[in-house]
Amino acid sequence: MHSHGSTSSLLLYVLLVIFGWAPLIAGDGSLPVRCGFATPEAEARLASLNNGILAAQRPVLPESVSSPGGRFRIHFTRTGPDAVPPDDADGNGIPDYVDEAGHALDKAFLAEVDTMGYVSPPSDDTAGGSPQFDLYLHDLSKAGQGFGLYGITEPERALNGSGLTRYTSWMEADNDFSPNDRNAFDSVIYATTGIAALRVTCAHEFHHMIQLGGYGDTGIQRSIHELSSTWMEMRVWPEIRDWTAYTGALLRNPERYPLSLPETANGYYWGWFGKAMHRLDGDAPLRRTWELIATGMRPFAALDQACGESGSRLEPLFCNTIAELYRTGSRGQSNTLLPKAELLPEIHLASDDRVRPPSALITGELRPYEVRCHRFSVPSLTDADRPVSVAIVLSAPDTDAMIASSTAARTAYAITLTSNRTEEDLPINGSAWGLRITSTGICYKMDGVTTERVEGPYPMPFVRSMHDRLNIPVPFAMPGDHATITVLMPTMRVIASDEATVILDDTRIVVPWANASTLHSGIYLLRVNCSDRTELYKLVVRE
Repeated sequence: MHSHGSTSSLLLYVLLVIFGWAPLIAGDGSLPVRCGFATPEAEARLASLNNGILAAQRPVLPESVSSPGGRFRIHFTRTGPDAVPPDDADGNGIPDYVDEAGHALDKAFLAEVDTMGYVSPPSDDTAGGSPQFDLYLHDLSKAGQGFGLYGITEPERALNGSGLTRYTSWMEADNDFSPNDRNAFDSVIYATTGIAALRVTCAHEFHHMIQLGGYGDTGIQRSIHELSSTWMEMRVWPEIRDWTAYTGALLRNPERYPLSLPETANGYYWGWFGKAMHRLDGDAPLRRTWELIATGMRPFAALDQACGESGSRLEPLFCNTIAELYRTGSRGQSNTLLPKAELLPEIHLASDDRVRPPSALITGELRPYEVRCHRFSVPSLTDADRPVSVAIVLSAPDTDAMIASSTAARTAYAITLTSNRTEEDLPINGSAWGLRITSTGICYKMDGVTTERVEGPYPMPFVRSMHDRLNIPVPFAMPGDHATITVLMPTMRVIASDEATVILDDTRIVVPWANASTLHSGIYLLRVNCSDRTELYKLVVRE
């Protein structure tokens, strides 16, 4: 194996091999393609088919059987380098591996066509010896320019009709997904092995058949193909976590893989985003994406419009999702989207700085739908030796640039942290510092920052028999400051005055007032003077 770059790259490779997560790490830290659909050769074969040239030959294997449901035919051999494992626990004369392939394919059809509502791919007539959909099991450990592949979906014949060109196709999958398989570079190939790998590959490749045969191919922005097929693995087999190899790579290097990259293989890294779309409106948004693609719409435009038809355009959906990329590893228990997120690596930090008074400034540029994370430590209000931290996950959801595949587009941003907080700044929990993000076209989510501004005193109404303390917001003060509370009648007549000390109530900076219970039922005005500022609030008191 050739040496590529830094010690950190070598360590990443060693860790991935130990955990079986990667076939081969390129010098730039990327993972190779796992499916033949994403190779340049596959794109060239599609172009040849469009010119009437048969570009690929089906594998020749001596045996075949039908799936239990009868829609699929599985081709295999018991001898030679392409042999499937010989185990036959049920004694039906068919290797268990072949039986499992039939069950997995039937399940994929039931889930993707019958349940999710995708269009069934067209029959190839009898090109594979029958009208059934064909799967060929043979050794793919050296396929894909030697890197090894899980599976392949090969288009075979272009179909005439309105809309995009559609294709008949066949599928291929590795004959055993052995943990001992090595590619042409003598590296581990499969993140998941055995029957589990076979199952997710069947779900993945069958969805490529659906894409090619049911909807067609635009020839551009093919990352949507792999995003969809990788999501099908998660959707059909949620207990199998093969998707984590690429999600982990995204987290380790989020700057490298913006969602906007149109290259086919980029979709692997974003397969999990199908779950965000599913949470929006079930299977409808992604299915609708393919319906719009079939009309000739650019895939990224179709993705945006389909999300909009389900209640949220792509931009707000994406921006509301990016915080989940921070909630992995040690923070994974709070993740509401990615299952078992605590097992995923933590997101790479573009910066992780301890800042000191009076301020700090970070600037940068983002590509469309790129994700970046910064973290800062600032002095604590309560412990000078233990600073508090704040993390910011940012993106530039430039949908127009994404649709146009303008990957050279950049959006600038600036993050300012200051110890002299103003009304424009967001207060950082447990600290007197404030934070401000300056940019047009940037969305962000923060951890460790109070983003909810308290609109008025709480609890409201104040019930004398239930509550023992009224909390009055003083957003521009600091814990420890002294405040003067003045109670007025609606006529502005002063009826009471008191002194109190500012505290931090969870994430809110407030003045706690214990004497509110001395007021009679009624409506009052509260005037709070603190840090040379005055706030006026309405107060309702009940028995």
